[in-house]
Amino acid sequence: MKWQIPPHGEMYKLVATRKHKGDISLIVLYNGQRREYSWKNVPNLKDKGLKDYLLSMNEGITKGIYDVALLDEELGPLF
Repeated sequence: MKWQIPPHGEMYKLVATRKHKGDISLIVLYNGQRREYSWKNVPNLKDKGLKDYLLSMNEGITKGIYDVALLDEELGPLF
């Protein structure tokens, strides 16, 4: 599987994901500021636009196509 660039939202940009035991961290630029969210908590987000944006990528997020580990495989470790 190859890493893919996540699609842009209007005010949001999923940068990458990172799998953890039992959850996935979502690294998001939100109005230009870096934020991190838990995939488990996305259905409970109060910001409907952000929630809809992230849920629209459900398949890609759960498959791991935006995962930092795939990017590391392609480019070498960035962090």
